[in-house]
Amino acid sequence: MRNWRGIAVIDAEAYKMPGIEGQIHMVMIDNEGVGDMGDIDWFNGYIFVPFSGGRKLVIALFSASDLEMKSYVILEDLSDIGWCAVQPHTGVLVTSNSSINRENPVHLYQINLSLLESDVLSLEPICTKAFAKPNGEIIEMCCMQGVTFIPDGSMLYLIKGHFDDNRTNGGIRLFDFLSGILLARSRNGSGSFNFAYDVGAPYEEPEGITYWDLDAKSAPGIKGQLHAFMLDNEWSTDDIYLKHYRVYFDEEYQPPMRGKYKANRSKDKREVHTADCSWADNIALKNEIWYSTVGEALEDGYDGCAHCLKKYHQR
Repeated sequence: MRNWRGIAVIDAEAYKMPGIEGQIHMVMIDNEGVGDMGDIDWFNGYIFVPFSGGRKLVIALFSASDLEMKSYVILEDLSDIGWCAVQPHTGVLVTSNSSINRENPVHLYQINLSLLESDVLSLEPICTKAFAKPNGEIIEMCCMQGVTFIPDGSMLYLIKGHFDDNRTNGGIRLFDFLSGILLARSRNGSGSFNFAYDVGAPYEEPEGITYWDLDAKSAPGIKGQLHAFMLDNEWSTDDIYLKHYRVYFDEEYQPPMRGKYKANRSKDKREVHTADCSWADNIALKNEIWYSTVGEALEDGYDGCAHCLKKYHQR
């Protein structure tokens, strides 16, 4: 098998080749100059498929029951795209460039659920989001391969890496979706959360990921909730390895906060706010930095907000 990219759980009993309507849509996509298919996701009876590798970036909508293509949307605000994921219950579609950083954050779009019932895909931009360490430091990641939400949509698993990447840099990461805070990450070759792969020869790399509770299902010999696959890029045919993980969540889990104070790194601002200050909401993502205490921000040269931190306001 060649050129595997994604994996998703699809609620469907049987499939057939796309009909005339689907073939027409595929020709339209070809005319947009797209090529590579990225990591897919399932939502409300549809498969969402990202296409890139050409003049345009596209999210295509397929019916899960017969794999017929129904609609597609061109994304204008990204430079490339390798994955998409849909938050359960809300219909928020999440995607990004192949690299995530301050200048290239994750993009969130609201799916028009009314139009979706008529097989029409329409995406309304919501906002952008960055992922961060518990101390608020923005995490920069390259070689994005796929993302999947847990069933309640509160967390997501992200898989990244490439066969010529640093062996400690790839693998799986777990994030709280609301705050974007990193909660856990896999190790390469050790630990209870182990995603082992060899960089360089034999050219192994992470690929897609999906969440599917198989503990109560009738999949022979396969259990667990999180399922990721690794691609072994052979010269003749590719080998695929599926890795299965059992997931445990703390019932008393409380979502983390990046910090209590948000500062504006812009040279003409250099101001710190409480997290709930209305002025803090206006800080561009690329300029925000978080602090646990106001003292830390003041030591770094930030001035207190005239509205929420009057006693620390000097300018």
